[in-house]
Amino acid sequence: MLSGGKHAARKLKRAQATIRLSSVETGWIRKWTIVAHDLGAAIAALKCGESATYSVAWIDCLAGGARFGCSLGNVR
Repeated sequence: MLSGGKHAARKLKRAQATIRLSSVETGWIRKWTIVAHDLGAAIAALKCGESATYSVAWIDCLAGGARFGCSLGNVR
């Protein structure tokens, strides 16, 4: 909570987004899982999957040292 001062009445900015939905044949997805051992490898894996229809990654931001950002990525 802000208490007084010139920044006490900060205004929140609105953001707009456009999303595009596509129909799917089934609730099942055939995918490839990519294991990344650090954040750099995770980002590189996601960049390689830019042409994929779907991509998602679970990134561990609590791991420390060289393991920071270790993740699992799924692409289709």
